[in-house]
Amino acid sequence: MTTAALPVGQLPDAGVAPLSGQTVTSACSDGSGFVLAGTTSASESRAYGAVWTSPDGRRWTKMPVTPNGLSEFNEIFGVACSPDGVLLLGTYTQRDTVLHSWTGRVAP
Repeated sequence: MTTAALPVGQLPDAGVAPLSGQTVTSACSDGSGFVLAGTTSASESRAYGAVWTSPDGRRWTKMPVTPNGLSEFNEIFGVACSPDGVLLLGTYTQRDTVLHSWTGRVAP
């Protein structure tokens, strides 16, 4: 078993939060890499959906939330992977449960 710290992201992205404000709720692999999904919370008033990707399970990258539409999530509580893409299940800021997907592989 290998452990690694998850990156907190980079400012000015909205989803940057300290390690204590990060929660992983789901994980999967598409055969080319790994995906972790969850929530980051820099303050008690606002949480954002969060996705981390890794080609090997050791080196992780946090996807920016704003350009990827993840800033619309309050929480991501499920993720599923296939060779064709990734499916996220979560709650949007309007409190609707939604599916959000992207196509392509997790790692090159």
